[in-house]
Amino acid sequence: ILGGYGDSTPATWTWGVMYPAVTGNRLTKVSFYENTAMIEENPVTVSIYAGNDAPSGTPLRQVEIIPTSNASFCEVTFDKPVEITPKENVWIVLSLTGTYVMSLCNSSEPNNQWIYDGGSWKHLGDMDASCANYGWMIRGYFESTTDMETFKWTEATATSGSYPITGLTPETDYIIQVRGDYGSDG
Repeated sequence: ILGGYGDSTPATWTWGVMYPAVTGNRLTKVSFYENTAMIEENPVTVSIYAGNDAPSGTPLRQVEIIPTSNASFCEVTFDKPVEITPKENVWIVLSLTGTYVMSLCNSSEPNNQWIYDGGSWKHLGDMDASCANYGWMIRGYFESTTDMETFKWTEATATSGSYPITGLTPETDYIIQVRGDYGSDG
């Protein structure tokens, strides 16, 4: 962790990450690293945008968080997941008025270096060359409910202890959920 990025003069900072062409269709939570300057400052506004090459228009979701911990990740779980059109860019944007409020870590991923400055979105490394190999400590947690298959096990298949699932790709993370339905015998 590099620490906080900002300035000694308080200002309103807006920074974020972009997940290009997301494969999931729901954002269930976000997390960001809270540094000491965040605790001493104002509430953090978390905004979610989809589509486009930069956040614009009305956010799909916006929440305000009061940072309460120091030097740890703050997780924001949405009461209802944010619905996303698969293959769209998804932006997680934070905004806060304060000093050195933005937390950085080693990352040269350009979609992890967005900052709003002078009326437009820019890469932090383009504004400050000393930060070219750093990125914001913001995470998105996505899941997919599309292309889900439901398998109904019968007594014959349930006794085998396994069931083949086909059509999965190694580039994708999957959540397999098993539920027992024991009927009147259970």
